[in-house]
Amino acid sequence: MPDGTRADFDARVHALWANYYDVEVSQHQRPGTSFRVRANYDDHVQFWQIDQHVYVETAQPLMERVKALAQPGRALSGGEVRHAWEKLTPPIHATLDIGHLYYLYPADFQPCPPAANFSLRKLTPSDKGLMDELHAANPEDEADEADVQVAHDHVVGVFHESQLVAAASIYRWRGFIDPGVITHPDFRGRGLGKAVVSALCQHVLSAGLGIMIYRSNTENLGSVGIAKALGFSHYFVNEGLWLDVAD
Repeated sequence: MPDGTRADFDARVHALWANYYDVEVSQHQRPGTSFRVRANYDDHVQFWQIDQHVYVETAQPLMERVKALAQPGRALSGGEVRHAWEKLTPPIHATLDIGHLYYLYPADFQPCPPAANFSLRKLTPSDKGLMDELHAANPEDEADEADVQVAHDHVVGVFHESQLVAAASIYRWRGFIDPGVITHPDFRGRGLGKAVVSALCQHVLSAGLGIMIYRSNTENLGSVGIAKALGFSHYFVNEGLWLDVAD
């Protein structure tokens, strides 16, 4: 990545979001709500708050229900929609998840290597069996959300003797470099998640591959801790509104 000021970096972050939504960067600063149809989002709605503007993504049937609540010049929130849906007859019940988007300005990066009794190396497709074992040791929903795969662009793992106990991988997401991380439940709290994400950050920064983003749910304090420890800065908020199965 070329050297530049923090203002240059911020401008690149905003430009990538504008490019993704095919809008002018200035739209981020205008309070309001824009809508994008995502055919496969038939059971949830995503609200991406980029500065003053919110971009809503969902399937067409749900989109119409959300649009009915939008007002010109106001940024619609997932919490607001959920509250309004609960008052309908019959009500629409949904679960609200709140996530945060962090970005890594290169000069802020704080490397976090693993402790001396662990080893770290790049993983390859031949390590799929070890990765499968690591996934199996975690709750299925956590493994799915982490989405760490040996087939991704770059993958690293931390070992305790011959056991893979933490891993992280990166892939392109909306123009950014997005890491996923997973740690064996028996080895959490030892800084291993930070170590594998740190190794990915070093790879991305040294190779100039792009801007590192880190996405985390508010309730996942361990994940949030990784972002802060490595020097990521908080930028934006994402709300996900998931319809309850009965609806």
